[in-house]
Amino acid sequence: MDLYKALRFLSGPTVGQIFALAITPYLVFHYGVKDFGEYAIFLAYVGLFLAVTTFRIDVYIFKIKDDVSKIAACNNLAILAALIFCIAIYIVFCLLNNEYAIFICLTLFFQGVGNSYANSLISIEKQNLVSVAKFLLYFLASLFQVLFSLVSSFKHEMILSYTLASFIYFSFLSYSTFSYYGFSKKIYSTELNKIMKFSLLNSPSVMINSFSSQAIPITVGYIFGASFVGIYSYFNRVIVMPSVFLLRMLIPIANNELITSYRKRSYYAFKKHLLKYLIGSFLFGVSMLLICIISAYFYASFSQDNALIEALSLIFYTLPLVISQCSVLTVSQLLGIIGKEKLLLKIEMMRFFGLICCFNFAFFIKISFEHYILITSFIGMGFYLFIAYNLLKTNKNEVCLNIERC
Repeated sequence: MDLYKALRFLSGPTVGQIFALAITPYLVFHYGVKDFGEYAIFLAYVGLFLAVTTFRIDVYIFKIKDDVSKIAACNNLAILAALIFCIAIYIVFCLLNNEYAIFICLTLFFQGVGNSYANSLISIEKQNLVSVAKFLLYFLASLFQVLFSLVSSFKHEMILSYTLASFIYFSFLSYSTFSYYGFSKKIYSTELNKIMKFSLLNSPSVMINSFSSQAIPITVGYIFGASFVGIYSYFNRVIVMPSVFLLRMLIPIANNELITSYRKRSYYAFKKHLLKYLIGSFLFGVSMLLICIISAYFYASFSQDNALIEALSLIFYTLPLVISQCSVLTVSQLLGIIGKEKLLLKIEMMRFFGLICCFNFAFFIKISFEHYILITSFIGMGFYLFIAYNLLKTNKNEVCLNIERC
């Protein structure tokens, strides 16, 4: 994906995220820190399971992007897989007496199948339609939250708003996909076997990554309560997300540039580009972080937003994670692309067990919320530094040996 396509693809979600960021202080003020925390926990559960809702069929589509009939059949399988998965998850959440189980499952279905449709459109160079869909998701979720705050008193208004926006996201992509692919009743048995194999190989590592990524809001809610999740989520939305969001735009560009030099067996070009992205991302990310911190402090002092002032107190405790994430984010997927999937899985497992140990330590020893965030921050920093270290120590022989795998 070149720069123009990347910018066009991410323009929609970027505008939607900017709108969501702009109304965050109002949402925290109207709904309160506790409700905002419950919304963050809901999003964490969605993020935990979303990547495997269709059993990775949405990703498998890229492997058959030249076969229109098979992609249409895969979309049918994605609907069936998501339906089975969501029913199973709903039963589990009901047994756990989770009060917003239905919203989690509906959102997983709409976004899981929607992502499969989105990848189908990307495979035929229709990134603009996916960009519009992503904009609708983020923009409408925030808009509905504002409207519900003005005209209704429903329970879980923020969560309901996000589920409704997910339905519109799904509906728009469904219409767009069927306009180009039509509806296929075929299911290829040979392709089904390949999908099952692909799912079994990829789902475990993806689930570990998803848990590690969503562990903080879920575990903080369990140990300290929803109010603390609200504070952490507020900080994340006004400081962390703006600092790294633009860096995420560079991931497909960085992957393309680095893998091109890797495939050409150009070891020195690979190292040159790798250092360029590591150093450039660090400088850009830290600059954005400083801008966000200064802007947030200025707004908090001007508006006397006590929740934001409390959220900004987490800056010191999250700096290790945020700075390392800014530095390595653009190349964080590269190990899996250049044939080092097992090494990446080992690093993921290290982070996973580190977070599990941290959770048990906090639960039984009763450490403070700030110290818990600091420990998880160092664990996250270790994860990103391990990735950078293993990329930097890639030698010339490895570039030549792994060439056929990437």
